[in-house]
Amino acid sequence: MTFGAGVVVMLDGNEFDRCTFDHCRLIFCGGPFEVMNCSFAEPQIVFDGAAARTLAFVREMGGMAGSAAWFEEVIARLRERVTVGAVPSPPVPTTMH
Repeated sequence: MTFGAGVVVMLDGNEFDRCTFDHCRLIFCGGPFEVMNCSFAEPQIVFDGAAARTLAFVREMGGMAGSAAWFEEVIARLRERVTVGAVPSPPVPTTMH
């Protein structure tokens, strides 16, 4: 199946096999989905709900003093196929206000 320009595709809760995502809009809210043997041609990816909050958390934590190693580890794990819960804990701040 081909999803072309102007098509909005909700990823959560769906399985995609041998699909082409061609300039469509992919919406991801944080739920499980599966993509197998698919191709992508410049889709727009939109993070919403829990997925958007997770990105905001990682961005915020990545800006903390002393978090460079943790942030790089998160990025390295994203490049692998991580399992849920496999990302290391963020650094613990030494001073709390």
